[in-house]
Amino acid sequence: NKLIEMSYIELKKITVNGNRCEYDFEYPSEFKPYIADTSRKLYFELPDRFDITAVPEGILAVPFVGSVMCVSMLLGLGIRVPVIDEAFYGSIPGIKAAFKKMFPYADFCFDVFANKITSCKSANCIGGGNSSLFFTGGIDATSAFIDKISEKPTLINIWGGDLLLTDTSGREAMERYLSRLTAQTGSDFIIIKSSCRRFFNENNLEKRLGEIIKPEHNHGWWASIAHIISMTSAIAPLLYLQNTGIHYIGSSYPQQSFGFDANNVDMVDAIKIAGCTFKMVDENLDRSGKARKIIDYCKGNNLKVELKVCWYSTASENCCHCEKCYRTITEIISNHADPNHYGFRFGKNGYRELHDFLKYNYVNAAFWEANKADFLKEADFWKKDRNMSWILNFEFNDERRINRFRRIGRIKSIIWRIKNKVLG
Repeated sequence: NKLIEMSYIELKKITVNGNRCEYDFEYPSEFKPYIADTSRKLYFELPDRFDITAVPEGILAVPFVGSVMCVSMLLGLGIRVPVIDEAFYGSIPGIKAAFKKMFPYADFCFDVFANKITSCKSANCIGGGNSSLFFTGGIDATSAFIDKISEKPTLINIWGGDLLLTDTSGREAMERYLSRLTAQTGSDFIIIKSSCRRFFNENNLEKRLGEIIKPEHNHGWWASIAHIISMTSAIAPLLYLQNTGIHYIGSSYPQQSFGFDANNVDMVDAIKIAGCTFKMVDENLDRSGKARKIIDYCKGNNLKVELKVCWYSTASENCCHCEKCYRTITEIISNHADPNHYGFRFGKNGYRELHDFLKYNYVNAAFWEANKADFLKEADFWKKDRNMSWILNFEFNDERRINRFRRIGRIKSIIWRIKNKVLG
């Protein structure tokens, strides 16, 4: 009766062509505003060496369900598929419970209907199998990799997650970096191309999410809702083909933190796909602790890493002037290391530019106070450092200082326009 009463999104056809898989599905009218371009397909694509025809249909349905669920749950829509992997289907109650713990006041819909539920475990991965790890190059991922480096996990990057599908130069730069990194460690890497994020209209989803959850809990649709479910389900066919028994995910926040998003222990522990389980790494470390672990390991083992943290990266290079870059640079400096050795360009004027940025811009005070606390732990040392001594007594988000600077900037802009008009 529930199936008859509920509106649902229905998977009609899975098309496999070698290493690429596309989904055709029908949906009610209320779902349409959340699709970026209805002429494009929801799909994933593995490197050429993989043949998806060897993957059972129950596994091929997982990327579809995981991606669409991150939207349908906000709209009260069910999902219907011909067949689904038993392990992933069994994960759904745990996923629902994890979201309920995050947002106890929100009523999300997780109804998935399958004509057939089938066990898709690969015989080779039961009781062991290979290991893999999501790797974006950021502090969370790099720290997690170092934690598991002795296992030589396969590093998996999803082109279409952080990197735009149109950013070919960024993907090529990431591939070059992964080649350099894995050559040093004896690991392997795989880049998957997927529209699991870009298929959807993120602006409309942000508006919808804002109607459901409280502002203090809202880190955006991708972080607060989608990224873990969407990305873990996107790699389901690869996990099957690789006989992967465990997949690691670097934590976003320490377990005791007041900050949280969908990348949390309850969510990660809930997800199962075929014979693969998922495990969070570094759930007891804050960002500074991860930076310290990376720096100590690199120094002790002559490992060269290039942290990729930037919100405004070009060709996968850090801009070195945004809040996220400056925050990471400061974390590296607090651990007595040179940012230039970890993927940043930080010249002789960098310290002054960092200071000016914090003087005249609003930042997340909680993150920066944690940075400042690391310097205060060694206050006697940093008092003598002419480049960073200022941070010991720095007040973040000083409204009078910032507003005065912005007023002066506006006045200068007006004067410049008047001069330009008169002289022009």
